[in-house]
Amino acid sequence: MKVLLPVLFLLCLPAKTAAQQQHTIQTPIIIIDGLEIPYDMLTRFDASLIERMDALTKDNATYEYGDRGTAGVIKLTLKEPYPLVTLNGTELPEGSRLKDLKTGPLLSITGLKPEDARARFGEKGANGAIIIFEKIPETE
Repeated sequence: MKVLLPVLFLLCLPAKTAAQQQHTIQTPIIIIDGLEIPYDMLTRFDASLIERMDALTKDNATYEYGDRGTAGVIKLTLKEPYPLVTLNGTELPEGSRLKDLKTGPLLSITGLKPEDARARFGEKGANGAIIIFEKIPETE
């Protein structure tokens, strides 16, 4: 008897409708100066570094990004002069742009406002700083 109860219970559960199956929370793609970042990392980016935000709705987003763009795309453009960029703890040359970086999957990205960046990096951080860490690939 004990073995049959879980099986019977599962058989009595109503099947999900197509609408319920499609009702998953989707998040837009986030692009900062050409670098795609995970949606949940956007909150670590200080808004004072952003010059402009463009939003692509479903049709334009799917045209440009395929099915990945069904929830839309948010493109952020950073202010000039460009902030200091660090990758995995190394300061990149002045003028390095996010769109030119060849990164693997990101572990974190943080945008520091100028006051915080100056406290951390001295005068190099006068325009703010973007601190990026990549995920370390697993070794077998």
